[in-house]
Amino acid sequence: MIERLKEWLGPVIVIIGYPLILGFIAMPLIEKSISAEASTMLGLVLVWVLAVFLFFVIRRVEGNKLSDFGYKKIGWKEIVFTFGFGLILSMLVPVITALLIQIIPESESGLVEKAQQFPWWIVLLSVLTAGIVEEFVFRGYLIGKFEELLNSKVLAAAISLAAFI
Repeated sequence: MIERLKEWLGPVIVIIGYPLILGFIAMPLIEKSISAEASTMLGLVLVWVLAVFLFFVIRRVEGNKLSDFGYKKIGWKEIVFTFGFGLILSMLVPVITALLIQIIPESESGLVEKAQQFPWWIVLLSVLTAGIVEEFVFRGYLIGKFEELLNSKVLAAAISLAAFI
């Protein structure tokens, strides 16, 4: 029984913890009592705390390594390729944006305008958090763990997608 609980602890932390963090930050009491920058930083810190706690659970409770979920040591070729590919993509962003503006009408949500109100370092931390933590939690860990528990790649990916959304 204890072993079964240990196997499911990580996925439960992700499926319950992530929405709780997002829901806590979106609470009207929090939104009204602190600035948008402070609310964003609080959310980022809580997401990183969840990721570190999940890493602890993976290593100490489940007894797994990151390599058990597809993570491996990378070499210089992969690093150079990744930065080069990222540089090319970042240069294509203005072109892609111009094309998308022509195809898709402007959104009324004002997400871009809201992001422009934040200092650059908060936007950078948000992007890094999304790129690192969410990939680690939802793609690397959650899909791998559910595939291990349920013996189905499709079901594992579907559950991870539902938890992410």
